[in-house]
Amino acid sequence: MSLCLVASIPATAEADDRVELSSSTPSDSQLEGLREDYTLAIIDGASPKEIEQLITRRRHVDSVLKTQADEVSFQLEGLQAEKPSTQSNQKTAQLRRRLSLIWLSRIELASLQSQLFAMGSPDAVAAAADASTLIKTALVDFPADSIVRDEVMRLLTEARLQAGDGRAAEAANPTADAPDPAALARSIRIDIANQHFRAAEQKLKEYYLAEKSSGDDSPEMALARLRYLMARQASADSSQSVRQTKAIGDWLDEIEVRLGRSVRRRAETMLSRSRQYRATLNGGKSSTASKESSMQRDQDADPRILRADARYYFRVGQQLPAALAYATAAVKDEKPSRAHESAISSAAILRGLSKQAAAAELLLRIADRQVDPQAASGMLLQAAVLISETDPPPMGRIAEILQTCMDHDAASPPADQARTWLIEIRKAQGKFVDAAMLATQMPSRHWNEQSALRCRETWLEAVVPSFNASSFVASSSEAGQQSGSRQDRLLKMREIFLAASEITDAVLLSRTWNELAILIDDLQPDRLQAAERELDDAFLRQLAAFRIQPAANTTPTSLAYSRDSKEAAAVRWRLNQDIQDHPEFGSELAKYLLQHFAGSDLLTLRWMCLAGPAEKAVQFMRKQQAESDEPAKWISAAATALAEARHNREHHLRVASKLWDELASGLPQDDPVGMAAEVESLRCLFQAGDHQEASAKAELILLTRPPANSELRSVLQSLANPKS
Repeated sequence: MSLCLVASIPATAEADDRVELSSSTPSDSQLEGLREDYTLAIIDGASPKEIEQLITRRRHVDSVLKTQADEVSFQLEGLQAEKPSTQSNQKTAQLRRRLSLIWLSRIELASLQSQLFAMGSPDAVAAAADASTLIKTALVDFPADSIVRDEVMRLLTEARLQAGDGRAAEAANPTADAPDPAALARSIRIDIANQHFRAAEQKLKEYYLAEKSSGDDSPEMALARLRYLMARQASADSSQSVRQTKAIGDWLDEIEVRLGRSVRRRAETMLSRSRQYRATLNGGKSSTASKESSMQRDQDADPRILRADARYYFRVGQQLPAALAYATAAVKDEKPSRAHESAISSAAILRGLSKQAAAAELLLRIADRQVDPQAASGMLLQAAVLISETDPPPMGRIAEILQTCMDHDAASPPADQARTWLIEIRKAQGKFVDAAMLATQMPSRHWNEQSALRCRETWLEAVVPSFNASSFVASSSEAGQQSGSRQDRLLKMREIFLAASEITDAVLLSRTWNELAILIDDLQPDRLQAAERELDDAFLRQLAAFRIQPAANTTPTSLAYSRDSKEAAAVRWRLNQDIQDHPEFGSELAKYLLQHFAGSDLLTLRWMCLAGPAEKAVQFMRKQQAESDEPAKWISAAATALAEARHNREHHLRVASKLWDELASGLPQDDPVGMAAEVESLRCLFQAGDHQEASAKAELILLTRPPANSELRSVLQSLANPKS
């Protein structure tokens, strides 16, 4: 089924929006843009390709800055060769200030580049070494007491921390009489790098104890505390690992509350980069051992850490790892709402990777653990959607999932969508009664004009067969079988509506039941009168009165439906059934059917025979017979219908007898069909009152060419000896 669902899975799930880095050509005016792109990559992460683009841009910008620095240095050398003056001294000061800013820009970009990688990783060490080389060269140009030198030393400290060299960072760290939070955070990170955990812990406690009273908060301190928790978790034994990862998860949540989502993203990027790097440290082990270590790490990790990994992977374009991290988080998470979010996110990514089957299995697994029935129903519906996208779709399994979806929370919107879909599946399978049952057994809140119309139309499809002219000229045994099937379907309809009315008080349910009673149910005068009183529809009320007493001039004046609609087909079928069930109404019903549904088929012939006059019906039959490949079929149909007519009965029976004789005369005397036609002719003749002629002909046949068929012999014997 091609399904458009209100609750379909979002393409990007709940992951943060992807950061797009600028790809503009570097120039002096775009230095700030490059700095911002580095910052975004540090906060959100970046793919290897994007990092390479940043490095290339930075090399170009650094080359431009170096050229500018060389030009300024050359000008300074020229001024130093001149005789000192007030003007030359002012110009020298300006050039030195400009040179300082150029060097700061070069060093800052180099330092930022080192922060693109996990602390201590080879890439971070290489980038930090590049920054350190620049800084050492620059320090030659800066006075020992300059503010610029302090900033350069701070950047050198940052670079050495990124390289994982705590002692070198401690040596470079500029001292301050009253350190601000950023300086305190740097000091704590140095303690962590040197594995002075107690010192780091004490500084954190003192800060956050004071922070509670001051209300101040610092992103640098929040990230420093995260690094402390990460370091403690990395050094914890297996018995403490779960507790430590929970502390990290708690702190990630706290960061978002305190400082917002941007700082949380930076924290998650830092955490995930570190976890990803630590996973690569198992490179000396076998592939299997590395995978086992990774699996154990994920098994111990708090679900919030796994979700952080997933968001990071998603932001840097690693779709499959993101999906797997979300999936692992969903399976591990004991918080249903968060597990639901993770599962949906994983499924969305897997769907984008054309892994619908895996996505569906994940949703089914997590749905079983949901305490919220509506959430469970939604996940089951999404799973069914995903499975339907496989080729070929397993419709049986989809139907089972949809039924489970409805069982979880029948009144939920997902259950309503599942019901709509399942109805269409049952129709496609030819299970129209099952589809109609689903369309009826609904909670009150799902009954509306649209669902009421669906219920009515589905029951019409379930009860009303395709019009097949042979069903009206079938033998009595075949007609009996068809009638029984019809009775079974109508009985099921009554049972379903009665059961539904006991569990829902929907007004539309009652209205639909009354409409169907008039349109397709068997003729029960009391039931139709009750339905007529409850309905406002003028046509249905007229139809009910007409069915109860067709001869009382209650024929509906107009047909409210288009001739090819399901309702019109139902009226056509139902009145035909009424003719069969109540032959005494045949003439009036046939006239109405001719008025609204006349065509060139056998049914039209039947109606003309029942409505009369017989000659007009025979004239119509001759015209259709001449154009038909089966002329005998038209003769048989006309003769059968004329024999059933109740008005002007003797005349109709004699016309029918002649038609049967015509049919028999065109066949060999020993042909079974011809013999059956002769017997029917004699039966009609006898019923028309010509007993003596019918008896004589019956006796002659028995004496000269008795039929092999025992039933035909029995009829002939009863005609030949009517008094016996």
